Amino acid sequence: MAELEEAQMQQVQREIQGLFRGVTRDIPIFLFTQAGVNDVFCDAARQAIRFFRQFTDRIVLREFNLDHQSARDWNVTRSPTLIFDPENYHIRWLGTPLGEEGRIFLEALVLVGSRESNLGAESLQVVKRISGQRDLKVFVSASCPYCPQQALNAVRAAVER
Repeated sequence: MAELEEAQMQQVQREIQGLFRGVTRDIPIFLFTQAGVNDVFCDAARQAIRFFRQFTDRIVLREFNLDHQSARDWNVTRSPTLIFDPENYHIRWLGTPLGEEGRIFLEALVLVGSRESNLGAESLQVVKRISGQRDLKVFVSASCPYCPQQALNAVRAAVER
């Protein structure tokens, strides 16, 4: 049984490495935290980022407290908050990518690092018709099987725009 689990883990690691091969640019991630506020989730967010950093040197983590000027500049008020490549995108992740969200977090990293939305032709047509800036918020429930995919669709649209 342990050998099977080890083989499965190695397969997962190979798949993750394969996904990061398509990443051609650095992926700056800004993690904003406040000591004493959601510390368990802040630590879990750090661990998630560190886990994926073992597969690529493209992930560049910068961590700040909520009282830092960058938090004020980007209007960050919650701990933890992750901001993906703010010079190019307006993508935030409030909370920690746990469970099924880890897969979506991984795909978001790859999309931002490759600067490719991977949207289908029909979806591209819809996104191109959107005029003006939009503020889209996706709320995810850990018990919902559809939420993670909708969160990924939102990231794809943000990368495309």
